[in-house]
Amino acid sequence: MSGRFIFYCLSCGGIALVSYIMAAVLHEGGHALFGWLFGGRCLWIRLGRFLWVPGGGILTGRKASYSNAGECVLICPDQKSLIMAALGGPAVNLLSGFAVWAVFILKGGGEFFFLKAMGWMVFAFSSLLMTFFSLFLRWAGEENDGSLAWGLYREKGKCKKMKDNQQRDFLRLEFGLMEEMF
Repeated sequence: MSGRFIFYCLSCGGIALVSYIMAAVLHEGGHALFGWLFGGRCLWIRLGRFLWVPGGGILTGRKASYSNAGECVLICPDQKSLIMAALGGPAVNLLSGFAVWAVFILKGGGEFFFLKAMGWMVFAFSSLLMTFFSLFLRWAGEENDGSLAWGLYREKGKCKKMKDNQQRDFLRLEFGLMEEMF
């Protein structure tokens, strides 16, 4: 193996990791944005071991949950805002993924497969893949975004349960029970 091949493999691995993290940040930010647009309030956004509390800064937990890489906890006033917040993350991933693909198509794709363009291509792929996983595949999470939105739409009791969970999370935040958030 040549040094150039090893460099390209390591570079592609690093690019894939950074692209996935960017897609995850956009995904959770999309939940917060859509929740806010429909009258909700973001309590915190967690990505791995890092917890961001609006007005409180960034905190670091002791352990990471690999089954659920991120979460956005919101207080939403009604069923419609809960459903829209649940669909906000996949919508932002879908839009950002297609936007990057569109730029490459409009640009002509001349440098499509070179290393400097690879990061954007991997980001587009990560965003579109995250959209698919979060909407359609149950193994992507116990309550992935698609099943959560569908359940909120069909079951009126699920909306009440979600509101109770939001109130519990708000009390955790108010009383400083940060360990329970991880």
